[in-house]
Amino acid sequence: MKSVTGIISIQDRPPGSSTLSGMLAGSILGIAAIASTASASENGGFSNFPVGAQTVGAAFLPPPGATEFYGYGLFYSATSVRDGAGNKIPGLSAQVFAQAPRIVHTWKTTFAGITITSGLVAESAYVKVKLNGNSDEDFGATLVGFEPFDLTAAWGNFHFLSGTHFYIPVGPYDRNSLANSTTNYAALAQQFAVTWLPTPRWDISINPNIEFNLRNKATGYRSGDQFGLTYGVSYRPFPGDPKWQLGVNGYYALQISDDRLRGTPVPGGNRLRKTSVGPQLIYSFTPAAVILVKWQHEMDVRNGPQGDLFWLEFAFPLPL
Repeated sequence: MKSVTGIISIQDRPPGSSTLSGMLAGSILGIAAIASTASASENGGFSNFPVGAQTVGAAFLPPPGATEFYGYGLFYSATSVRDGAGNKIPGLSAQVFAQAPRIVHTWKTTFAGITITSGLVAESAYVKVKLNGNSDEDFGATLVGFEPFDLTAAWGNFHFLSGTHFYIPVGPYDRNSLANSTTNYAALAQQFAVTWLPTPRWDISINPNIEFNLRNKATGYRSGDQFGLTYGVSYRPFPGDPKWQLGVNGYYALQISDDRLRGTPVPGGNRLRKTSVGPQLIYSFTPAAVILVKWQHEMDVRNGPQGDLFWLEFAFPLPL
């Protein structure tokens, strides 16, 4: 696991131009922290970017001049933590409840068919950690995310998105605490997304991203940079009621550089790897008001927590 004076961190975190798809471009961002008494981890899970969130209409955002409110809720239960060989580290488990409201606005000005969207998201989390019979919990603000510009465009049935996001940690952080609701380090992420609508009943989306993490000033630890690939395939099974969509979703996360402690690579690199898959269900009240529920089961985990994620997400327009 990623090593720094007794710290293991767990974080995790659709169709129509102003629907849930825009919400899914937001985040349940980095969310939890747990500590061990021996070697440990600064970031045994995801980085701040919401890997696993954008599983439907990943390349859509609100149309020019429109503003949307998006809500994200996540429950994550990590029943085990895995080492670099995938073996279970005994005595460690965690639960996380996270929520993140987000507002995005697409500007009226377009350039050669390219739209520009800006957004802001805030996150808070409740974290409960168990370690060898001991338990600790924390609740508080996690981070604020800034999206100065997301660019979207379309070519036939293919829709494209590219955007840069900045994440700033907020809330108190105690390096000696068993649980922390904030990760205590900033990050920059670059995301891309492609959504293909081969017919009105199908949505096929992928959302690759790369994130560059800064150093945790309280510990001197810098988690390695990470690549993530979120995917989703959904289908409208009822021709007479196209409001329903059923599908499969998940993600792949891979750390591409070693963790460092005060500038020195930690032994073995502590590189995270994990995969997930699960079902999803979407209901559209209107083209701009949507609710989504989904489950993601993690597997093939290295240097990180392994468990299940349960998401509840919704979107509705704001009259701004």
